[in-house]
Amino acid sequence: MSLASTLKETTKNIYHQEKGLVWTGLIGMIIALLCGVLFIVYGSNNIPPEGKFSNIISFDLAIGIYALSTAALLTVLELSTPFRKKILSYPLMITSLVAYLCETIQNLRGINARFTQTELPFHFLNNLITTSAAMLILLFIIFTVIIFRTKKVKYPFLLLSVKYSCFAVLLGGIVSGLWMSMEQGRWVGDAGNIMTIHFVGFHGLQALPIIGWMLEKTSVSPNQAKKIVHVSGIAWLVLILLLFAQTAVGKSIYDPSIYLLFILISVMVWFGCLLWSFRKAIPTKNKR
Repeated sequence: MSLASTLKETTKNIYHQEKGLVWTGLIGMIIALLCGVLFIVYGSNNIPPEGKFSNIISFDLAIGIYALSTAALLTVLELSTPFRKKILSYPLMITSLVAYLCETIQNLRGINARFTQTELPFHFLNNLITTSAAMLILLFIIFTVIIFRTKKVKYPFLLLSVKYSCFAVLLGGIVSGLWMSMEQGRWVGDAGNIMTIHFVGFHGLQALPIIGWMLEKTSVSPNQAKKIVHVSGIAWLVLILLLFAQTAVGKSIYDPSIYLLFILISVMVWFGCLLWSFRKAIPTKNKR
């Protein structure tokens, strides 16, 4: 079966097994798209006094991608059971929908849904965003426990890559989120942007498993495949640590520094693993 055919079949299985999570993710993407259109029509990112279209787009899109990723990983690793839907999938659906609602409505009303400085009516709805964030952290911890308690699966390289991605989300996504809460915003020093770490951390949930998934479609030796997963996973974690260092000194990711040099090296190592896995998956697509 070709890589394209495998992807098509996998997509069907994901929708069949985790239909609710799939639609939850798509709703976030649709809201982000509609707000993108409003942004263009409105002609400005700012919604006085402190709301922003970009806040809605980035937040809802991120939660949507996270919901879709969770649905995909649970399905492909054959971890989607009725019990796990009760403790993970259904709570994630409800939490995501509440988060979409609060983030979108508050920003459209001109309120920063997470770090407001206003006293406009119903600004207390921001507390729901804080509660949703706490719930998302708890649900991810549950997801992580499920992953690390899983021993034997059909796709061991994918499972290993997901374990690395769990560390990436915990370190880059959740720790940076707590840092932003302490700072009451994303900025540190002159140009340090904690949101960059947040972005890289959470998107480790896509960047690393895609390598493990492609390696499952190759005929390379298990030891070689494991090495690639380890190298890509370590490179991503090092990237996050370097971003913490660059941000802590108040520099943006564009400011030249020794940290930036090693950030670029880490990205190149991960990207090299991605390309290598892709090249190996294509010519051997009919062998597995």
